[in-house]
Amino acid sequence: MLDAKMTVLSLESESDSSGNITYGWLPYHETWGTYELKQARNIFSAVALGARTVEITLRRQPISLDNSIFRGERQLFITQIDDTATPHFTTLTTALIDPVNCSVEQETFKKNDLNRLISDGIKKTTFPAWMTEKYLGRTQAEPQVVLDTMYVLITPKVVELEAGDLVTVEEKTYKVYIAHTLDDHKNEYEIARKDEA
Repeated sequence: MLDAKMTVLSLESESDSSGNITYGWLPYHETWGTYELKQARNIFSAVALGARTVEITLRRQPISLDNSIFRGERQLFITQIDDTATPHFTTLTTALIDPVNCSVEQETFKKNDLNRLISDGIKKTTFPAWMTEKYLGRTQAEPQVVLDTMYVLITPKVVELEAGDLVTVEEKTYKVYIAHTLDDHKNEYEIARKDEA
């Protein structure tokens, strides 16, 4: 019985006159389905910890791994789509992990009259992402103890970060250390920040 109302979300973007880009999840269409919280963890990242799994069944409709699902007050990250299990229905495997608001400022470049790259200024990109813990390390530094907190930031494919970028996540700044960009639908970035204990 399809008794759970949900909204399929689509990632949209807008640019201002300065070239800054803002990405956000907007409603694509509403649908009804089943919503079942599983005990198993969803390993949706090759380098991060998993999250609780929610299995959703919908009538067949246009949906891809580039979409997201909103149900109740939670947004779900789609990790697998199965159209083969039952006729006329689609089963989605999703991770119960809420997106976070992020931004990054990056220098952009353009070609001049001599076909050489020159700076085009600093552009700001604001985007939603999912963040999960990688590990927590503890190192002794003189004269204080420093906590190295490592996370994995999972972004929509259109968001491209580079090693060394400083990313603001929910008003805290993290440095990008490693980029994993081979997936067709998402990018994964290992990020960290140092705090005095």
